[in-house]
Amino acid sequence: MKSFDIACIKASFALFPTFFKELLQVVIAPRQGWHDTEKAAVPVRMLLTQGYIPFVAVVALSAFLPLVYRSSSTATGCLLDAISIFIRYFIGYVAATFILGFALKRVIGGDYTASAEKIDRLVLYTLATLALLSFVSNICPVELALLQMLPLYVVYVIWEASWHMIVPADRRLQFLCATVISCVTPLFLVHVFFALLNQ
Repeated sequence: MKSFDIACIKASFALFPTFFKELLQVVIAPRQGWHDTEKAAVPVRMLLTQGYIPFVAVVALSAFLPLVYRSSSTATGCLLDAISIFIRYFIGYVAATFILGFALKRVIGGDYTASAEKIDRLVLYTLATLALLSFVSNICPVELALLQMLPLYVVYVIWEASWHMIVPADRRLQFLCATVISCVTPLFLVHVFFALLNQ
C-alpha cells in the first residue's frame, strides 16, 4: 500500500519540473517562453494533471506560511485561504478555457481560428503566472509595493502571447482584453465568495 501511494504521488508530479521550467520561461522571457511551450509539444491535458494542479496545490499549501511570520494569522483563516486558492485556480481554468474559446472568435473576428490546445495552453500558463504571484506573496514576510504591481506584468505576458496565438496586429488589444477578462473574472468571483465567508 505504501509503495502504491508513493507511485501515485510520483505519477501525479511527473511533469511538474517540465511545467515549472516552462512557466519560468514564460515569466522571464514571455515571447520566447510561449514559443518554447508549444515547441515542447507536451499535451495540455498531461500538463494540467501532472503540472498545473500539483503546482496549484503547492501554492495553496503556502497559504499556511503566514502562521509562521504573522501573529494576526489564524489556522482557520489560512485554511480558508488555501481552499480558496485551490478552488480559485481550478475553477478559473475550467471557466477561462470555456469563456475564452467562446470569446476569441467573436472579439477578433474575420476568419481567425485558434485550436482548443492553444487556448488551453494560454489559459494554463496565464493562470499559473498569477498563481506564482500568490506563492511569492505568501512566502514574503513583509508586504512590498512591488508585489502589488506585479499583476500588471501578467498583462505584458498575455500581450506577448498574441504572437504565439497568431493574432492579427490590429486585433491584439481586443485579444488582450478578452484574455484578461476571461482569466481574471472567475478568479475574482471565487476570491470574493471566500472573502465573504472569512468575515
